Amino acid sequence: MISNDFSDGRLRCRTVLPTDLASVRDILVHNSHYHQNVVFRSPEGLAERTLDVEVPQVQGSRVFRRFHLIEAPTLSPKPVALCDTFVGFPNHKTASVALFMVHEGYHRRGVGSHFLTQTLPKFLREVHPAVTWISVSLTDNNVPALRCLLKCRYARGNQWEKLDAMGRPVTAITFKLNIAEALDGAGEPV
Repeated sequence: MISNDFSDGRLRCRTVLPTDLASVRDILVHNSHYHQNVVFRSPEGLAERTLDVEVPQVQGSRVFRRFHLIEAPTLSPKPVALCDTFVGFPNHKTASVALFMVHEGYHRRGVGSHFLTQTLPKFLREVHPAVTWISVSLTDNNVPALRCLLKCRYARGNQWEKLDAMGRPVTAITFKLNIAEALDGAGEPV
């Protein structure tokens, strides 16, 4: 994994290393809503699995995995969120957020919205200038995440998929954000 640490002045992203397993586990475990209402299972072993995710292959394009711990120095000395992004997937103009999670102790403090509308777009513009879109897929039962994406001006795409989560039907919905519009717009979400 290539290191591409980045800061926008408010949030700092640093590449996850194997030595960061305890920080990754802390963020994943401290999201009871996600485990109880979205995936319907315990976070046991999730941190270890996130370190070993395979990078998807796209014919004619190179895909980069960017797995970052997110720090908010004004809020905490420890990482407050994590983001696992595949740049160049499903195509060279898109960065797909595979996992984004804010430690539940830092919900509703602007970390998620700032990261999704400012930090991530600025990082992608600087490190991957060919990328023009950020894509986020999530299940329709993840209401807090849906609200955050809509607040952040992510547009619901036409892409959706029916899934079965532990015997319960759910739908995965894709949202997209144009990086240039996000950065050239009014800044922070309303």
